[in-house]
Amino acid sequence: MNIEVRARERTQNSKLSIIDCDFHPRLTQEQMRPFLSNQWWSYLQTYGNRQRHGQAKGYNYPKIAPQASRRDSWPPNGGTPGSDLDFCREQHLDFYGIDHAIMTPLSQSTGNGDQNVELSIALASAANDVQLANWTDKEPRLKPSIVVPYEDGVASAAEVRKRAKNKQFVQVFLLSRIKELYDESGDNTASVALGLERTGRIITSAALILVLVAAAFATSDVVVVKAFGVGVAIAILLDATLVRALLVPALMRIMGRWNWWAPRWLLRVLPEQRMAV
Repeated sequence: MNIEVRARERTQNSKLSIIDCDFHPRLTQEQMRPFLSNQWWSYLQTYGNRQRHGQAKGYNYPKIAPQASRRDSWPPNGGTPGSDLDFCREQHLDFYGIDHAIMTPLSQSTGNGDQNVELSIALASAANDVQLANWTDKEPRLKPSIVVPYEDGVASAAEVRKRAKNKQFVQVFLLSRIKELYDESGDNTASVALGLERTGRIITSAALILVLVAAAFATSDVVVVKAFGVGVAIAILLDATLVRALLVPALMRIMGRWNWWAPRWLLRVLPEQRMAV
């Protein structure tokens, strides 16, 4: 649902700080250029990115909300949401009184999950430099995350050590998967258990936030809005508890090796997966 009605201007009486924990800056290849060697810049211009993830190109969200963004978040310069610092500052940081925002860059230019591990290493390092030079140095309220080439555990650890001394970085940003663990161990039970252990708290925390936001609509005097808030809150609560915490792991335990089955023609197309340790 896209809402363009802006909140009423008001002064903040509370002394509590507001921290946006999931701010998505759009890092462009033009911003990455000064931090890439001629070799990798030429490679990008010739071959582009080849990410492992599905829907790597185009919008991986419903067309009714491209980039999962508000309709009024597209900057006047014609760029994509999150690409214009001045517009982000005016529309989000200043307007809502955000004290700090933690950046989690999701664009292809960060190299996350690229099939070419060496390119992923170069892009991850450049993405961290861009966050500092183009965002944090110009707007101190924005705090960068350490982007790592998570397909290579050694390179990821090296990037973390490289950035750890800079106190501007506040977290390590990476995705979690369990497929590689099954490929290495062949233990379905352990793989499913690890998946729940690594993602359970994240999913539960995110679901709790969404439940609280949806429940706020239940306080409305408009019956339709109230019904929407109650329905969405209940649906999210059931999904995070009954479905994700009980039904999904139980079904994966029963299915065993069939969780990881794929037709032979698809296995030939997919890039080889390996465990990063």
